[in-house]
Amino acid sequence: MSPGIRLRQARLRRKLRSIPQLQNEIHQQTNLTLSVDKLGRLERDQGNPTITEICAICTTLSITADWWLRGVSTADLQKGLERLSQKQQNTLLELIEMIADKP
Repeated sequence: MSPGIRLRQARLRRKLRSIPQLQNEIHQQTNLTLSVDKLGRLERDQGNPTITEICAICTTLSITADWWLRGVSTADLQKGLERLSQKQQNTLLELIEMIADKP
């Protein structure tokens, strides 16, 4: 399943029947204005979202970026983490903290 299809599914699960409804909800929740055209292209897999757009869309739809863009669930991530050594897990955590601290 493609990211566009997952995005559409998430929108419909939130009972947002149209892209303009999604646009409005994103703006209300995150104060980010995305064009209907941009959102439509994302649902058709014809564009690449920015990091800011990914965060806003994921926040609004209560989805993770991993699930939306890659189709990976939290359980899949947990299994991957369990395969890492403790040192690798600590390094990964440090990287996440560094990214999270950036504006």
